[in-house]
Amino acid sequence: MPNNWQAVAEVISDRMYELRLTQVQLAKRSGLSQAIIREIQYNITERHRRPKTLKALSEALELPTLYLTEVLAKGPIPRIELQQEPEDPIAERLDALEQLLATLVLRLDNVLLQRPTHPIHRSVVGHQRPRTFAD
Repeated sequence: MPNNWQAVAEVISDRMYELRLTQVQLAKRSGLSQAIIREIQYNITERHRRPKTLKALSEALELPTLYLTEVLAKGPIPRIELQQEPEDPIAERLDALEQLLATLVLRLDNVLLQRPTHPIHRSVVGHQRPRTFAD
């Protein structure tokens, strides 16, 4: 199967739109020149490109590293769209509270681990230390 530069061009354009990236921003992210990005995005010149060019573009577009290389070789690859939950301020607050609770649990665990473990002390909350003759 011949190289499918048109499919690569479409993936790049679609992904740039999704990420709201300009060619200048993509050039900065990928380390490639804006001229190379323009040539590939608009399928101006079909020529051999180094594999690292498509890898850099894939990574800059937040795609798997070999994604554009696979598109070039095999044509368009169906993408699975993840459903995003609608923005819900209550859900966001619950997430923040869960994160805070997890942080507090970790801190409490660290405090409990630092307590002495001598038999006269109990590390379990609610237990009293045993009485001795000195009490």
